[in-house]
Amino acid sequence: MSRFLPYERIEYVHTAALPDIGGRWRIWGTGDFSHWYSLDLLRPRKHTAIVLEIWGYGTPAFTPRDPDTVASIISAALTRTR
Repeated sequence: MSRFLPYERIEYVHTAALPDIGGRWRIWGTGDFSHWYSLDLLRPRKHTAIVLEIWGYGTPAFTPRDPDTVASIISAALTRTR
């Protein structure tokens, strides 16, 4: 499976609070069969995730160090590609 996601497939990006169960303590995979979290061994220390709503199957989510900045960068790139 490719780890490359073209901007054209992303509908929008948003931040979301990580719940304790199935969120912060899930270091990889899915807990709700809706969101897919990339591997992040430091996720238990984090509280906010970036969620990408995409065309097709699955909803990737990840937890960068500065989620607000990353979300704004992705949003700006989405605006430029449309």
